[in-house]
Parts: sequence; C-alpha cells; structure tokens
Amino acid sequence: MGIPFIESKIDRKKNSVQPYPQPLGPFAPELYSQISKAPDKVSVLVAVELQTIARSVQRHKQWEVIYAPVWATYRHEAISAGIADTTIGDKVRQGYRLLTSVAGSHQTGVDPVHRRAYRHASKLLEMGVHWAATSGVTWEDRLSRFQLRMDWCYANLLLCLVTIQPEDCRERAKALILEYERLTDDYPQACIPHFRLHLIYENLYQQEADSKSKALAHLDAALLLSKSDPFLVEHPDHWVKSTIIRRYAVSILEGASKMPTSGDTVDTKSAWMAEYRERLCRAFALVYNDFDVHRFPEADPFYKLEKQRRINNIVYFATLYLAAGGEIVSLADSSFTKDRFRIYLGLLLQPSEIDNRRQIENVRAIGIVHTIGCAYSALGEVDNASRAAQWLIQLIVDSGVDPASDQQVMDVLSDAVTWGRPQGAAMPAVAG
Repeated sequence: MGIPFIESKIDRKKNSVQPYPQPLGPFAPELYSQISKAPDKVSVLVAVELQTIARSVQRHKQWEVIYAPVWATYRHEAISAGIADTTIGDKVRQGYRLLTSVAGSHQTGVDPVHRRAYRHASKLLEMGVHWAATSGVTWEDRLSRFQLRMDWCYANLLLCLVTIQPEDCRERAKALILEYERLTDDYPQACIPHFRLHLIYENLYQQEADSKSKALAHLDAALLLSKSDPFLVEHPDHWVKSTIIRRYAVSILEGASKMPTSGDTVDTKSAWMAEYRERLCRAFALVYNDFDVHRFPEADPFYKLEKQRRINNIVYFATLYLAAGGEIVSLADSSFTKDRFRIYLGLLLQPSEIDNRRQIENVRAIGIVHTIGCAYSALGEVDNASRAAQWLIQLIVDSGVDPASDQQVMDVLSDAVTWGRPQGAAMPAVAG
C-alpha cells in the first residue's frame, strides 16, 4: 500500500482553507446547468470553464463530521426560550434557525456559498451572548449559557473556514482561540472547547512553532474530559465522543518515528516496523473496543456519518496491520476475527436505493473507497480489489482533481495500482 495512508489525511487536506474561484464560484453549478443547454460554440466553451469551477467549489466543501454542529440542532429552542428578554430571545432563535439550516445539514457540509449566513448567524447569536454577560439578569440554566457561547463560536468557526484571504483567516482563528480558551477557563469540565482548539491549531493556525504540540495537548484534554463531560449528559452517546476517539487514534500513528530509508540497517528497519505495529495495535484497540456496531445510535445523519467513519477506521487499521505482517488475532481479543473483519468491510459498502444491494459504486467518499480497496487487497480478493480501483479512479476523474498537483491523491492512486495483484497488499514501503 505504499507509505501508510490514513483516511483522515484526505479529510484534513479538505479541511484546510484553500482559495476557490471568486466571485463566480458559488454560482457556477447553477450557471453551468443553464449555459450548457445553449447550442452556440461560445456557450459550450463557457460551460466547460464553469464545470471546472463547479468541481473546484465542490471539492472545497467540508464533509467531515468534525465540523458538524455539536448542540445547535438539538437544543436551540430550549436555549432561545430561556432568555428573559423576548426580543433578544427571538433574535437568538432566528440565528439558530439560520445556522441549523445551513450547517445542521449532513448534505450541505461547510460551503463557501453560505458565508453571509454564517456571518449573520454569528451576529444574532452574539446578541444573546452579550445579553447573558451584561443584562444583570441571572440565567440559572448553566448548560444553555455554555452552549450558546459555544454555538456563537461555532458560527465564527464556519466563517473562518470559508475565509479566502490567509491573513484574514489567521486573525479570525486567533480571536477564536482566545474565546475558546476563555471557555476552557469558565467550564473546565467541558471537552468540546478543547476539541475545537485542537482543530484550529491543526488546520487553521499552523504558523506558530508550537501549533502541533498545542493541537495534541488539546486533543489529549478532549479525550480525557469526554468520558465525564457534564455538558453532554443529555446525550451520553453523542457522536462527538466517537469523533474525538478517532482523531486520537490517528494521532497515535502520526506520532511514529520517521520511516527508515533504503540505506538504513536491517535492525533499524525491524525496530521501526515493530514500533509501527505496536502503534497500530493501540490505535485499533481505541477505535474497536467499546464500539458496538449494532447499538451505536443512528438518531440523525451526523450519527450515521460518524458510525461509518468509525467502521472505516477499524477496517483500515486492521488492513494496515495485515499489510505490516501482523495477524488479525493479535489486534484485539478473540472477538475480532477475519470473519468479523469481512462483516465490518461489508458495512462500508452502501446499499442501492433501487434493490438495497450493497456495492462499492454506491460509495462516494474517496477515503472510504480507498479503505475498501486496501482491505480487499489485503484479504487477497483480487476481483473485488480491482473493482474498487476502477471506481476510485472514476471518482477522482469526476472530482476534477489533478493527481500531478495533489500528492495525497497521487498516493491513493499508487495504492490502487497494486490492488489487482494476486499477492495482496504490500507491506509499507521504505522511503528511498
């Protein structure tokens, strides 16, 4: 499989702030659908360019659950109703309705076209935050006060994600860091402020020398606090707890020492492989243990998306372990066998809307198709692996990404080339 690839690498690349065509970009899909119907040659040329722009905008959208709303879709009515000033309460209610309509949809993702909505929602929610801080009225509902501040920050986080100019993005991220740090001081038992700080330091505020260490420190705190967070008491199985676990598991692998080169000694290579397998075991145990695939809630699309991501990590870590020369039985207790491995792999295949058959062509996420192909290859199922490779290539072509200018996509394609070989998945390559 080449250098070990973790699904979140593609996600994290998508989550970075990248420029996209302006001001035409957000409207390109609609314009393309209209102009492409015109018969003249000029319209055809314009339509081709619009299609390219539309693909660029589509790639900019954020589909990872890490940027989904933690509370806004669940408690906004209770929060708005708790504000004694009914005028302010109505404004906050409007802000929540706007925020949940553009950010509370699994289908929407984080989309640049909603920049104005994010900004307006932020201003409306800020009215409630300001009222709670200055009105002198005692608001007994500590949970609502906390969540209102968090959702105001969340609206600003979305706005930061779609900020075009790097310097503007940096300033927004810096202000967010200060506000989230105040929240960690005011609510030291809450895990979500630390989780948001982790994401900001990792994806939006990377210029500082200690950004990486701060990102990891906040992720450590988020994982520790998530086990007894009083602000998640109404949702003890909240999907965000699983998301934090997945992010932490990835950090275990990313903490491995640098891969040895072809010039290193056999002992050096063996020591690295032993460390790598040990880290894989720890990462796998974290995502597999205490996860019941049949009991994990599916209350809304965010729960369903997180469940799919969790299964994806389980399958991928097991696949990497096989490719590194490990045995499935060494990964966890006797409950995880090759048969169970195949069951989890089958759950990644999406059912057809027509006949409910599960097949890879129903899977649209490139990272998950990559996982499926790697797993089939590791299991020696050559035909299924070849089918996954063909579908992965088709998805990349449809996305408009140029592999020559995108190293992450090139790595995925390099893996796909090996999937049809009868010897199964290769061990992680040694960097030359």
